[in-house]
Amino acid sequence: MLSFESTKKDDLYISLLEKWFAFALIWSFGASVNEEGRNVFDYFMRDIESMFPHNNTVYDYYINTEKQEWALWEDKIGAVYKPPAGVPFHKM
Repeated sequence: MLSFESTKKDDLYISLLEKWFAFALIWSFGASVNEEGRNVFDYFMRDIESMFPHNNTVYDYYINTEKQEWALWEDKIGAVYKPPAGVPFHKM
């Protein structure tokens, strides 16, 4: 017989697993597109899954494992990283 608490833990686990799958999808398939492609991919991801926060793009979030929710990268690193203009990707 399943208890309410074990069912709740299972639901939390499945929810977190879905987030990790979406995160892996963003940074595998979605990492290979250009700026215009990122906008299309962001729209695509939001169209098939509504778990993402409404602000920014799906690329701006990571999974905060303590809260088991999406959080902004800039909250984790403390600033917004802007690469210098004209620097090739492989030299950043």
